[in-house]
Amino acid sequence: MRILAIVIGVLVLAAGIAIGVLARRHRRAGKATTFWRSMERLGFVIAVLSGSASLIITLLVLVLERPASPVTEGRQPGRTTGSPPTTAPPGSPRVVIDRQGFALGPPSSFPAPETDKVDLDSGHRGYGTIVEQWGKDFQPDPGGRTDIIIEDGEIHSYDGTERSMVLLADAGSGGYAACRRALAEEDSRVARIPLADLAAGSQVCSRTDQGRTALVTVQEAGQGPVLTIAFTTWER
Repeated sequence: MRILAIVIGVLVLAAGIAIGVLARRHRRAGKATTFWRSMERLGFVIAVLSGSASLIITLLVLVLERPASPVTEGRQPGRTTGSPPTTAPPGSPRVVIDRQGFALGPPSSFPAPETDKVDLDSGHRGYGTIVEQWGKDFQPDPGGRTDIIIEDGEIHSYDGTERSMVLLADAGSGGYAACRRALAEEDSRVARIPLADLAAGSQVCSRTDQGRTALVTVQEAGQGPVLTIAFTTWER
């Protein structure tokens, strides 16, 4: 807008000067009629007025276009809309699975529906050793290799020999850090835990086949046997 005002002012000023010059030439050429004398005066007046108007308009535009104090959109000066979003520090564990009320049990075998497994990496049943034995999953689901299987008198790891579980002594003390510490102690890890040692509130730490850390909490121990469990799986 400022440039437009300057351009218009310059054009009007040029027009006034052109009229004045043309009238003066006619006067010097002996054609100094009243008309051309009037045109010369008119050109002078136009030049003066256009220059003044251009200056005034430019000053007004400068004042009107002066930027206001910067205010962040959606805020008022002196106020904030809340703290910026925070992210977990680098290296902190990330929860990949958090399930409640998962029924582990009763024990089952093919061709009955699978109810005895849990894949802590996916939150599904997963598959057991029969897949490796036969080279085919006869009861496929979205899960991967199972981490815990329930039998009549115990729970055990995938093949019953992998020492990937720790039963925490203090119920309710589990968490990512506690499980990492417990699983780091090789002598504490076991492949099997008797059901007699599990009750509501018991907590078991497990290292999954994908290397993640999981905490399994028994919510209810029922007949069948069936353990209703909650579990959280972390990765770093």
